[in-house]
Amino acid sequence: PEAGQPILMNGFYQMTEHGGTLYATFGGASAPGVTPGALVMLDADTLAFKQAMPLPFAAHAIAIDRLGRKAVVTHTHQSAFSLVDLEKHPSTCRKPDSTIHGDTYRGRYVQMDEMGNFYINYNTFAPGKPPSYLMKYTPEGEHAPGFAVQSIGNGLVIPLAYLDGRVLTGTHGVTAVDPKTGATTPL
Repeated sequence: PEAGQPILMNGFYQMTEHGGTLYATFGGASAPGVTPGALVMLDADTLAFKQAMPLPFAAHAIAIDRLGRKAVVTHTHQSAFSLVDLEKHPSTCRKPDSTIHGDTYRGRYVQMDEMGNFYINYNTFAPGKPPSYLMKYTPEGEHAPGFAVQSIGNGLVIPLAYLDGRVLTGTHGVTAVDPKTGATTPL
């Protein structure tokens, strides 16, 4: 955009702060050159615009690694996610296999652990409160070996948290998930 021109974006979804930068995900129609989704960076203190990175689809949830170098952004309606290099600014979109028991699930929220592995919770968005699942990925975006994909409850998933070495998520209640094995424990 030209200097001094406002940037108009639709479809704000989530934001997080890291290292003095506020990162916000957007989807839908936006400014020229920033469609159809974007990761927007603002100064966390002044909210001054820094940069907008175009993404291939509407952007939903975001997780940033502990060093602030990489991010993962989910694209729920496309069953995809983007791996974003926050230093050099390219992104790579991946469409992982998210079929469970013959049904295709769509990733919603994402969380990263201290090693850069990330977790996405999935649901079908189908009526009848079908099960929701959690999948683990390596920092490169591959399904993590040894992690058992198990139901985390029936219904739409709640946001993820990574706390004290375990993943917390769920549907109607909180479920702790072992980040190594995928074993679940209702809390």
